[in-house]
Amino acid sequence: MKFFLGFFLLATLAFAGPRLLVLSGTVTNTTGDVSAPARLELSIDGENVSARLVTFPPLTGTGALTGRLLDGWCELTGQLDGGFALKFFGVLNAHDFRGTYTATPENGGMQYGRFVFAPAATNPPSAAAPPQG
Repeated sequence: MKFFLGFFLLATLAFAGPRLLVLSGTVTNTTGDVSAPARLELSIDGENVSARLVTFPPLTGTGALTGRLLDGWCELTGQLDGGFALKFFGVLNAHDFRGTYTATPENGGMQYGRFVFAPAATNPPSAAAPPQG
């Protein structure tokens, strides 16, 4: 009986689709000492992660990221509008996703930062408008 239950649970997990997390929070460019609200949508399929980042003024940057999630450690990379190459490194758990990032503009001059995202409210703000607060 335990064998069948274990097999059923394994089969259920194997056929489960990607899980979607919608997070909101703050990104801080520590190079320029500037913080801004941001939104991050993560689609997690096993250890593969795809994401969409939207950063609101005074910082800019919207784009797709891809990466991996292994034992809570998440690394994402991608190209943002405006020509920035972005790399996120952090810990994703049930409470938040936090860590550091590097952003490299097309003309060079790497910038450093940190981020903290938490699950968004049940009615998250539109990607077209900054969150009210």
